[in-house]
Amino acid sequence: TSIDWNSYYLTVNDEVYERISSSLSDTGTLITTLIVVITVVSMVLIILILSMSVRSRKREMGILLAVGIAKPSVILQYILEIALIAVVAFPLAYLSSRQVAGTLGTLFGKTAENVVVTPQHFALVAVIGGILLIIAVIVSCIPALRFKPKQILSQME
Repeated sequence: TSIDWNSYYLTVNDEVYERISSSLSDTGTLITTLIVVITVVSMVLIILILSMSVRSRKREMGILLAVGIAKPSVILQYILEIALIAVVAFPLAYLSSRQVAGTLGTLFGKTAENVVVTPQHFALVAVIGGILLIIAVIVSCIPALRFKPKQILSQME
């Protein structure tokens, strides 16, 4: 109460805050871009690996189609095979993600305790990953399934 505030001028200096907030915004954009690029590259690799797998199993596919099994059933078989692998891979990835996220968090100036990977994160990754795997299986089966069983088996000879 003893200070005469009318004699003083208060000015706002938020220059440091503006610099920090713009760099944080740039970091957030960089991380989002990296996630998208990594996802796209991973999808391309998975599609290539699945395409090679389907190509090597072309004879099996031709026989299944020749005995009367429908094309969607053959695709479903491949989807179930990938789902069985994913059921094991996703929990292992979740368990290791805590350590990796903590290590990467320290690179961005956060302590490992502040980087938290929750079960909701796992559920989101599992759902999106499952959808992407189904798309990858369907895309990798398209070249083989456009032929009739007789064409597939005649190519094998």
